[in-house]
Amino acid sequence: MNKLLVSGLLILLASGCALMEPVEAPPGQGEVQNPAALTARFANVPIPPGFDLDRTKSFIYESGSGAVKVGKLHLTGWNGIEEVVEYYRNEMVAKGWSSVSIMEQKITVMVYEQEGQMCTIMVEPTFSKTHVEINVGPK
Repeated sequence: MNKLLVSGLLILLASGCALMEPVEAPPGQGEVQNPAALTARFANVPIPPGFDLDRTKSFIYESGSGAVKVGKLHLTGWNGIEEVVEYYRNEMVAKGWSSVSIMEQKITVMVYEQEGQMCTIMVEPTFSKTHVEINVGPK
């Protein structure tokens, strides 16, 4: 009796899943886009020219008053890792950030601080592109 019940439930479950259609993103909402729209909220964090934002891995939270902003941005581009690291070394200071630490291995991790904020930038080479992850939030 139990085997019959379990078999029936499995058949019902399998047939129900077979009828489900895949869910697709609405037209015009691709995974990768120009980062300017989302990064405008973090105007003090530079984005290397030619890099695209991966919306599926990125998020921005802003409190109702705007007093708290937290963001995680994932970017990819064709520039080499050395060029991207040098870009951030120069541009973060130009935007008023102070370097806290830089650790270079396969992945370069750069930590910066600014009045009330911390920013961690991780630059990693991938198979054919360079991946940048930026985390910004309050101290």
